[in-house]
Amino acid sequence: MIKKKIIIFHPYSKLGGADRSLYRLLKKLNKKKYSITFVSIDNSIIKDQLRREIKFISLNVSRTIFTILKLRELIKNLIKNSNDSRKIILISNQNFANIIAFFATINLTNIKKIFIERNHIDELNYYDGLINLIKKKIIKFLMKIAYKNADKIIGICKQLSKDLSKHVKKPVQTIYSPSYDKEIYKLSKKKINFTFNKKNCYLINVSRFSEYKGQMDILKATSKLFYKYPKLRLILIGYGKYKRKLIKFIQKNNLNKKIYLIDNCQNPYPFIHKSNLFLFASNYEGFPNVLVEALMLNTPVISSNCKSGPEEILLNGKAGDLFQKKNYKQLNVMIENFIKNPKKLVKKMKVGKKQLWKFSPDRHVKIYNKILSNI
Repeated sequence: MIKKKIIIFHPYSKLGGADRSLYRLLKKLNKKKYSITFVSIDNSIIKDQLRREIKFISLNVSRTIFTILKLRELIKNLIKNSNDSRKIILISNQNFANIIAFFATINLTNIKKIFIERNHIDELNYYDGLINLIKKKIIKFLMKIAYKNADKIIGICKQLSKDLSKHVKKPVQTIYSPSYDKEIYKLSKKKINFTFNKKNCYLINVSRFSEYKGQMDILKATSKLFYKYPKLRLILIGYGKYKRKLIKFIQKNNLNKKIYLIDNCQNPYPFIHKSNLFLFASNYEGFPNVLVEALMLNTPVISSNCKSGPEEILLNGKAGDLFQKKNYKQLNVMIENFIKNPKKLVKKMKVGKKQLWKFSPDRHVKIYNKILSNI
């Protein structure tokens, strides 16, 4: 049997939800049916876990234009060396990667393109300075051109798919991220170098340290509560340069003994499992896998009602509390309500657990297999 050749283009492979989703998909795809090449600009974080089954290629380029040329050269070589060029499928991830994939495949007729969008288009409405604004406007414009040339567009939640479809004027299929991975239960039982005091109430956030991930809103919402409730503690797990601003706020408000910042944690699940409440405060998202993971580990959730994902995971507030994004005062009230009466949110968490099957890796890969077979 001739294997279908699949190229996964994921430019920057870092610790995050996109990489975990790709890992779960690639782990379950039938390697006897598919020959898979994973292409990134830097070294892939999932290389060590899947190196025996998948070929990993790092383009090692410094500028986007070189990425287009190198990716095009790679694809042309695969087509040239393939016994059946019709069986080459390129799957790219996230808007700028999809645009690169479009330019890299212009006039290459023997390749099928699947574009996965993992961030809501709202992402392009947030910018830092004039250069970043221009860059995001260009991406928004190029998406309309590039996505029309895709053979399939996939969004990772319904709201994202709906709004993206309006923007690019082409159908977008929703395939939820495979967040409900039962391996998480095993990982949550691993030993960690951190002591949880049963007398304390632990709040936790796991996310990249960024202005748009809302950690500062969490700090503003909790800063006064630490004095009102001496047993309250906050754990922030993530990575990124924004950590410096968070540290400044913590030091300025004398909260060093109340808040723990943990860098580049490979396994956050024991922390989530042992915490009392999970906080999520992003301004925008694609699909917040970590909300599914928190519900799996019996940790109640309070989340910003950002686009998109939280509302779908938390069943419009039936499976967790939702607050208006950036509204740290509303978040403050919700946290205090939980401290006073945790049972209400625990009950919601149990409701949410019953619908987690929608996010299972088996269901995820079943849908992808159907797409890959028919494209």
